[in-house]
Amino acid sequence: MTKKDLKAEELEMLSEEEEIFNLESLITDGVDARIPITIEFPTKNGTKKAAAMIRPLSNIEWNNATRIARKNFTTSNEVELLKQALYTKEGEPFPKELVPKLPNGVVLKLVKLLGEISGIEVTKESLEMAREMLVGF
Repeated sequence: MTKKDLKAEELEMLSEEEEIFNLESLITDGVDARIPITIEFPTKNGTKKAAAMIRPLSNIEWNNATRIARKNFTTSNEVELLKQALYTKEGEPFPKELVPKLPNGVVLKLVKLLGEISGIEVTKESLEMAREMLVGF
């Protein structure tokens, strides 16, 4: 077996194990994608499940949310991110005035999920670092 044959066999094995996508189509689908999610929502009668949709944010959208939060001390980076990314289960934008009213734990879970689908690893440490960076602005 030649080196070329081995390379072709290896590529075939990789494509069987993992589907490879065209980068251009992933980018164009990216921020237009709507991903159904289930939210665990705490109520006085226990936790209830709620359906919604979320979409990935682009780098520019993510950074703009951070800028808005830096300039406006009545909001947070997490709230501004969700104002852009959260949708109703029918696919309509979630009412922006309701986002700040979400319980903090729900917001943090949604932002972690948003980071994952936007290609960002959102950890407790990275959220704390972002908050510290906002101090003084």
